[in-house]
Parts: sequence; structure tokens; C-alpha cells
Amino acid sequence: MDHDHDVATYNGRADEFDTGRRARWHAKVVARSADVALAAVPVPLRVLDVGCGAGALLRELADRLPNVLEMVGVDPSDGLLAMAREDSPAQIRYVRGGAESLPFENERFDLVVSTLSYHHWTVQPAGLAEVRRVLAPEGSFALVDLSARWIRRRGPRADVRNPAEIVAALERTGLRVTNEETVKRHLGLPFVRAFISSR
Repeated sequence: MDHDHDVATYNGRADEFDTGRRARWHAKVVARSADVALAAVPVPLRVLDVGCGAGALLRELADRLPNVLEMVGVDPSDGLLAMAREDSPAQIRYVRGGAESLPFENERFDLVVSTLSYHHWTVQPAGLAEVRRVLAPEGSFALVDLSARWIRRRGPRADVRNPAEIVAALERTGLRVTNEETVKRHLGLPFVRAFISSR
């Protein structure tokens, strides 16, 4: 799927994004992603969620971080951002945009997260370069996505879900992988993985 098709798809189903079986599965991934992110940076002051969708991860983090100074979500879908703004506390700010061009100054965030959006990024290397640019020198990036060698994908980004390729992509960008762990399994096999990296 190309970028415009992905955005149109999520705009069209924004109202059902947080209901049903998919939402329950997503809630478990979000809670576990928050655990992994906060293990890397226990008390972040500035948090950015790239591909924030309807804002579930930021709301989870807001509940756990009463003293955070800034929480920002970025997503290209107007429908999901409207939903996120409606359901989130005022301390969370949402901005329309893609991973490949983040509208923030260099080294601003000590925790950058991305949960289940990496495989939708149009140009992953450009998005990772932007994450590195906005990440503070002592900060961490928690990339959580569908990632297993047994997941097959056709097309020009066939390797986007391969764990070794994700690690290699992070390292090519100048991000050093410090931890990798399974967030969710399917039929006993790793299905969603977290990759923690720093500059």
C-alpha cells in the first residue's frame, strides 16, 4: 500500500479504530510498549509518538508520567488525530505530519516512541533519520512493530518486518540498538517486537 492509500484507509475507519477485538489486541500491545519504553527512559520529560494514531500510547504514558513537560503525537491521518484530541487530556498535543518530516527542532525529545506504524512509513530511512535528529543525546527511541522472519510481505518493502533488517536500518541511521524484546506472540511465535535504540 502506498502512503496516500494508507492514510485514506485509516481516515475511513477512524471511528472503529478503538472498538472490538482489534482494539483489545492493540490495548495489550500499547500497555506492553509503555512498559518497554519506560524501562529505557523511566522519567522522560519530553515524549514524542511518531505515528500516534488515535493516541492510545500517549494516554497510557500520560497516566504513568504525572510530571512530564511535553507530550506530542504526530500522525498523517486527520481522522485519527481528531479522535485522539477528543479522547486525550489537554497536556497531550497532536500535530499532523509524517515520520519523514518531523516539525520539531533538533535534540528535543528524551523519549521517542512508535508503535505499529513503522511498516506504514513511506520512506523508513528518512523517518529514522528524523527520529535521530529530534532525539536528545541521552534519549532513547522505542520502535515497536510487527516483526518476525515468518511474516511474509510482497512488494518493494518485503523486508520491512524482518527483525535483522530493522536492526540494520536503525544502525545505518546512527542509532545504536541497546535492547530487543518480544512484545506480543502469535501461536507462541514472536509477532510484535520492540527495538530500543539510542544515539
